[in-house]
Amino acid sequence: MKVAIPTNDGKTVADHFGRARCFWIAEVDKGVVLSEQLLENSDIDHGHGDHRGLLEILKGVDIVVCANLGMRIYSDLVSSGIPIYMTGSGEIGQSIQDILQGNLRKIEETSLCGGKHHETDRH
Repeated sequence: MKVAIPTNDGKTVADHFGRARCFWIAEVDKGVVLSEQLLENSDIDHGHGDHRGLLEILKGVDIVVCANLGMRIYSDLVSSGIPIYMTGSGEIGQSIQDILQGNLRKIEETSLCGGKHHETDRH
């Protein structure tokens, strides 16, 4: 299973999914991380609501773990068959352990940020 987590530094979970500098991608099997890599977010300057580049970067990913995300990317990921789980931890290591142990909840549409971060450029 491939897990993707947005990050700016390779250690912490980014607050803004689509504007994260990278995606930490881990291949996991039977609760063990087999490999990991950082993929640059080459679509960091995507237009609002245009997530084709992000979806291409995340092609082959089975699960996304993040702190929050907007409704459009949520819909795009779900339409692509990728479930999204919310982490309360700011650390990638703890977040990956939590998903492997079944301690994270699947994000539902009602828990999304609604894109308010675009008004203030904060998330």
